[in-house]
Amino acid sequence: MSFRSVVTVFVVMGVLGECSLALSADGQSPPNASAVKIEKIAMMPFFKGISGHNATEMLDSPASGFYFDQENISIDAAQILTRQVQEVLIDHHGTGIVSLKESTEVYDKLREKETRETPRVLAQRLGKQLKVGHVMIGTVWRYRDRIGGSYGVERPASVAFAVYLIDVSNGNLLWTENFEETQRSLSENLLTMPTFLKRRGRWLSARELAEYGIEGIFSRYPF
Repeated sequence: MSFRSVVTVFVVMGVLGECSLALSADGQSPPNASAVKIEKIAMMPFFKGISGHNATEMLDSPASGFYFDQENISIDAAQILTRQVQEVLIDHHGTGIVSLKESTEVYDKLREKETRETPRVLAQRLGKQLKVGHVMIGTVWRYRDRIGGSYGVERPASVAFAVYLIDVSNGNLLWTENFEETQRSLSENLLTMPTFLKRRGRWLSARELAEYGIEGIFSRYPF
């Protein structure tokens, strides 16, 4: 087999492997997603510290009880991801999305009074106060930046988060996906060759890795 053929095989295998390793869905789009009409939507600030693999556990556990390891989540991780997802929602919904400043201000006041509520209930109450039909929730349970530079690291970036779209009227979960990746070198796993080439052989920062994850997740956003 020629070198070109070997590379082609690795690229094809990499595409398949990347989908299962880097971008895994925690749930599927509802069968009638095309029938859901989103006129107004708000982004709720990300939570820290609870895995997004179990959507029910995350949405229905008291938010005040979430805990996290500070070594695994940088201090500004939630704020960064909230802004990044907000920007993507603007691309999808335009003027239908509430400004992050307004939604954050209302949410902060809500949390002062509702300290024991679950994320699902908080999303509903936030949505009703903002008069929107849908609220996007996020949780981050790992956000570690690289130690080193773009072309050489002592420790690579590692990011893990999930997003959830809630129907304010009934609290139903309409859509959810998660992203989890610790960047690896090509020599560690040849299946990552397509990703390696896309990233131009660089070691990404946590912010860049999160952007990559959000791009992948929202490429499948049905609304």
